[in-house]
Amino acid sequence: MGYPKSFQLVTEKSNISYKMTFKFFLFINFFLGILLIPKQLCAQETEAPASGEPENVTDAFQESFFEALKQKGIENYELALAALNKAE
Repeated sequence: MGYPKSFQLVTEKSNISYKMTFKFFLFINFFLGILLIPKQLCAQETEAPASGEPENVTDAFQESFFEALKQKGIENYELALAALNKAE
C-alpha cells in the first residue's frame, strides 16, 4: 500500500534539509577547529632562538677561521694550521 505521494515528498525534502544542515555543521566545525587550535596542541615546542652570532667575534677572527676551513677543504693542511694560529 504505502504512503501518499504528498507525504513522500515532504519526507524527502526534510531529509535533504537534514543532510544540508549536517554538512553545514561539519563544515563550520572543521574550519573553526582549524582556526582555533590552541598553540599548546602543536607537536613540537619551540624555544627562543639563540642570537645569530656571538658578540665577541671580530671580523679578523672570522676571516682567519674561514680561510682555515677553505684551506682544509682543499687539503692544504699547513696553511689551514697557520690560519688557525692567526685566528687565535
